[in-house]
Amino acid sequence: MRQDKPLVALIANGGIDHTGTHRANLYQIKAFLELDGFAVHVFWIRLQADMQKLVRALHSHSYHFVHCEQGHYLGLAMDGEFLFDKLELPVFTQLRDHWFYPWVWRNLKSLPNKATIFHTSELYAQVASRVNGSHVHTVHTSQLYKKRETDYLARPINIFYSGTCRSIADATSMASERLEGTAIERIVDECAGACRIPDWVWEIEFLGDDRVRVGDLELDLPDYYRFFELARSIVRSNILNVLAKHDATMFVKGGWTPVKDAKASFSNKPISFPESNFLASHSACVFSDQATFRNEIGERVATALEIGTRVIARANTGLARYVSQGKNLMVYDSLESLSDVLDACSSMTLGKSDPPSRPNFGIQRYIGDIYDTLDAGS
Repeated sequence: MRQDKPLVALIANGGIDHTGTHRANLYQIKAFLELDGFAVHVFWIRLQADMQKLVRALHSHSYHFVHCEQGHYLGLAMDGEFLFDKLELPVFTQLRDHWFYPWVWRNLKSLPNKATIFHTSELYAQVASRVNGSHVHTVHTSQLYKKRETDYLARPINIFYSGTCRSIADATSMASERLEGTAIERIVDECAGACRIPDWVWEIEFLGDDRVRVGDLELDLPDYYRFFELARSIVRSNILNVLAKHDATMFVKGGWTPVKDAKASFSNKPISFPESNFLASHSACVFSDQATFRNEIGERVATALEIGTRVIARANTGLARYVSQGKNLMVYDSLESLSDVLDACSSMTLGKSDPPSRPNFGIQRYIGDIYDTLDAGS
C-alpha cells in the first residue's frame, strides 16, 4: 500500500463521451488509485481553458504518472516536442478499440516515447513497430460503475442487449462512396448468414502512409474502416435479427430495426453506459454479439462474468477457458446454435454465480500493469 500520496493525473476528452464509457472508466481508475494511496487529479478537456489548466498543472506538479483515457491527448506537444517526453513523465492508456479506427489511429500516429499503450485488440501487432512508445496486449477490463435510477425496470428483463448497429443499407451506402462494387459484393456475400466477420478481413498489412492491404485490396485506412464497418453491420444485423425473435429487451441505436415478427422489446433511444450496466446486472442474461472482435473478450462480457450474471456470447478462443468454469457463460458459433441458446436462456431465472468462481476482469488489472511497468523502468 502506497502511503506517501504521490500525484496521478487522469485526462479525458469531455466532448466525445456521449454514452458515459470514458467517465465510467475514470471513475473506477480514480477509486482504485485512491485506495492505493494516490492523490488523483482529473482533467476533463472540453474548452481551450481546460487545456491551459492541464498544461499548467503538468508543469507545476510532479506527477508519478498520467493516464489518458482511450489515448486522447497522448500527443500533446509544445515547441515541436512531445510534452510528456519533454517533462520525462510516464503516460499510459488502455485502448479498447482496434488501431485502424480513424479516431484511434490519429492518436497512435503521434505518440511520445514515454507512452505505454495497453491494447485490448490482438491486432495491435500489425502497427506496434511502426509507431512510438511501448505496446502491450492485454484483456478488456470490466466497467462496474452504474446509474441506479432507471425507467426501464417496469417488468423483469430476461435477456438484455445494448449496442450500436448501422442499417445494412446505410453501411453499404457509406462503403459504396469509396469502394469498388466487387469488393462490396464479396463482403456482402461472405457475411450473409454469418455470426462472425471472415478471418481474412482481420489480416491487415500496414503499408505506411495510412494505407493497408487486406486480401487483394489496397485501401486508405478510412476506406478500410468503411469496409470493416460494412462487414460488422451485416454480421451484427444477422445476430440481432435472431435475438429479436426471442424474449429480450434491446436498446439499439444507429439505424438497425427489428424484423416484423419480433418478440423483443425494442428502443432506438440512446442509453448511458452506467444505466446499461445497471439494467444488465438486473437481467437473467446479458447478450453480446461480439461482432467487433475476432478473439477478444468485450467489455460487456467481462463485466457480466465478473458480477456473476449469465452471459451469451459468440464462441472464440479468448472465451474458451471460461466456458468450462460453470453455466454462467453460454456460447454460440452459428446463427442456428444461437437460436438454441436463446431458447434455453428463455426458461432461466435471475441468478448469480458464487464469487469464488467468477473471473477477475477488474480495472485493477490495468492499474497493476502500470505499476509493473513503472517498477521495471526504475
